[in-house]
Amino acid sequence: MSNRKQSQKRVSRTQIIKAFTRTAVVGLGCTALALGLYPVLALGDTEAAGPVDQVLTDSNLFRPTHSDLGWSAGLTNDVRSFLTLTGAGTTRQANQIDNNPEHALNEAGMRPLVSNDAGVALWSNCSPITVSIHLSELLNDTSAAKKVTLDAVSQLAILTGLDIRVETESIQTVKANDLDSLPPAGSREIQLIWVTEGSESLEDHHLGETELHFSEAQLELRSATVILSDEIINQAADHQHRTSDSAMLSVLHELGHSVGLGHSLDPHSVMAPSLADEADVTLADRSALAYAGTRQC
Repeated sequence: MSNRKQSQKRVSRTQIIKAFTRTAVVGLGCTALALGLYPVLALGDTEAAGPVDQVLTDSNLFRPTHSDLGWSAGLTNDVRSFLTLTGAGTTRQANQIDNNPEHALNEAGMRPLVSNDAGVALWSNCSPITVSIHLSELLNDTSAAKKVTLDAVSQLAILTGLDIRVETESIQTVKANDLDSLPPAGSREIQLIWVTEGSESLEDHHLGETELHFSEAQLELRSATVILSDEIINQAADHQHRTSDSAMLSVLHELGHSVGLGHSLDPHSVMAPSLADEADVTLADRSALAYAGTRQC
């Protein structure tokens, strides 16, 4: 985020990330026919954790032994079965490892955005997470941007089981000159900012970027800022390459990063590094998003 006041030194895209910091950022770009998502980056600061011997995008979902997960009561049987959870209504594979959702998600190619030797960084499901939406007054279609955002946030809340709330007063149209001076996301806030295509807030033809702040000591997500380009809406409007549902999926992809998901190795996943026309929310995506809401207080 080149023009955000709190932006920090970037790590080169070609650099293998050897340390985890308090802030991580991932970008969303596009080509003429598909959405291209760049590898996970980290923003450097002076309080980086110790080095790890793996590339961040290849790290696995795992948790400390004997730690408990707080699953949402509304999990469907197909998600429970995918996650190898046992109980009435689930289907068990002959060779599965029971009650090991991390293994199932790893096998499906799902990856976390931030992890270290102690586990994976997630939001705690203890209190509400507020969502604020800031729309540049220069957007070509403010109503469309607002709609796809609210649709994506609604899907995120349903799929994660997190208490995610959007208050009416938190949806604002902002003068273009005021976008730079917006305060950073507060505690337990996901801040979404829509900018115009070609904005200096994003690199050329990037559709979005998510900046994630977290506690190293507790591996707990604290806030997120998502910047979205109205190129997402413009592509949907011309009906040549993207549909309105795909525009919502583009926003949901960034929101997936905001709750701790990295990229998926499955090319059909909404979290895939390249979001093609056939991409959708797969069973693995639904399961990974459900996992993102399991961090107890």
